[in-house]
Amino acid sequence: MNQHALPAAYQLGIEDLDEQHAVLFEHLHNLDASIAAGDRWVVVHNTLTELFHWTQLHFAVEESVMRICRYPGLDRHIEQHQGFVAHVQQMKQKSLTDDISVEASTMLHDWLVHHIQIEDRKYADHFSSVSERFAQALDKSKTPD
Repeated sequence: MNQHALPAAYQLGIEDLDEQHAVLFEHLHNLDASIAAGDRWVVVHNTLTELFHWTQLHFAVEESVMRICRYPGLDRHIEQHQGFVAHVQQMKQKSLTDDISVEASTMLHDWLVHHIQIEDRKYADHFSSVSERFAQALDKSKTPD
């Protein structure tokens, strides 16, 4: 588990996904600490590489949850994930020749905060609604006629 708790503003109420989001923020925290210490080039590239791989896993889990609960915004959400992965891949390449530490930190923070608070919140609300309806249906099935 990560060293830093996920702030309440970023929690969706889906434990596994909240834990994965905390790991993403941990990567960003480590990046920022390295930048502040003057470790830019290698750390930025390595962090982008780790984020690239971690987000592949995280996005697969997230998209599976959305499929299971038949989230109507799935296709748009997948496009956002694909756009992010492509951007991280471009930044990884650029980090081999340029110091993009501030650009990378800013972009990653901005994207992640917006994506979790706005876009992920939409499917989390849908998931919650579906879960409530499912629980109610289970309760009704247990009630004798």
